[in-house]
Amino acid sequence: MKSVYSVLLLLVCQVSAMGFVTTKGTEFYRDGKVYLIKSANYWQGMNLGATKEYGGDRERLVKELDQMKAMGVNNLRVMASSEGPDDQPFRMRPSMQPAPGQYNEHIFEGLDYLLHEMGKRDMTAV
Repeated sequence: MKSVYSVLLLLVCQVSAMGFVTTKGTEFYRDGKVYLIKSANYWQGMNLGATKEYGGDRERLVKELDQMKAMGVNNLRVMASSEGPDDQPFRMRPSMQPAPGQYNEHIFEGLDYLLHEMGKRDMTAV
């Protein structure tokens, strides 16, 4: 029985590492292969991924991801949270957290949509 658990643990560890970028010395690795990062900032991605009713533009998001992928970009530095209040200047609107302890589910869904679309293009996020 111990051997069954050992095998299961080994499989879970291997599967959980798939797709994640790791380091060895001075090199990045992904799925056991050297991973050369060609990156861009894409702070607006989670907001674009929201539905139109909440300020999103998924058509633009998909188009821009396709353009970046065509240019060789394989990694995006994305904003994964934003804070309000939404009526203040110099903020991403709508924010993911308009007030302490209050969250905008629609922006979470936008982040999920962004990451899903990036996954379709084999892109990673930081």
